[in-house]
Amino acid sequence: MSLCRSFLPRPRCSVPDLVGAAVGVQQPINRFYNQSETHFPPLPPLSERRTIFPATKGDHMIRKLTVLAALVCTPLLTLAQTAPTPASTNPVSDALRLGLTRSSKNMIAAAEAMPADKFSFKPTPGQMTFAHLALHIAESNNLFCSKVSGVAAPEASKLAETDAKEKLVAAVKESFDFCSSSLAKVDDSHLADSIPLFNGRSFSRAAVMFILYGSWSDHYSEEAFYLRLNGVLPPTAQPAAH
Repeated sequence: MSLCRSFLPRPRCSVPDLVGAAVGVQQPINRFYNQSETHFPPLPPLSERRTIFPATKGDHMIRKLTVLAALVCTPLLTLAQTAPTPASTNPVSDALRLGLTRSSKNMIAAAEAMPADKFSFKPTPGQMTFAHLALHIAESNNLFCSKVSGVAAPEASKLAETDAKEKLVAAVKESFDFCSSSLAKVDDSHLADSIPLFNGRSFSRAAVMFILYGSWSDHYSEEAFYLRLNGVLPPTAQPAAH
């Protein structure tokens, strides 16, 4: 049997009736059920409620600390919200220079990582040796960076894949130095210019930039492959320094 049916004479009871009966916030229960309608006494005004639960010294201290924390943190949050980086006016050229920075670091490190006695290594008889790959990287850099920038490539000394490791690594470094200096002032204002490249075939300057960027990815993957076949971890596979 429900609470309403067992205790209340009325056919239905309200939620306040049940709450009052349960927690005893109304009048004594016999008086409570004799009323035709049950009403909770109104809450006292806010000023009176404050006197019932007066603020302590601890409350005032917490408020002061909260205000102080807000004042201290506001300048820090303002500094954290740094101004957004303005959009590049030469996004293609800047992307090429960004790739140059990463690729030069990794490709030079890969050439240095290969043991000197493994520069004659080639995975299969039909593939180039690691020494030949180093020479190819230097020649490609000089060619493509010269075409993109319009700056003549430096006169490179005649090298052979049988030369010592030091000479071949130096050639790779010099080619990247030339790319860094020649591409420094390249912008996007002449991307559509036609540039002769392979056997008289012409490409837009933008296309030659893509070819150059692609050559870095292609040649580094070859270096990494040769290194792994000789039990050497490529630079980008080295564990992070702690």
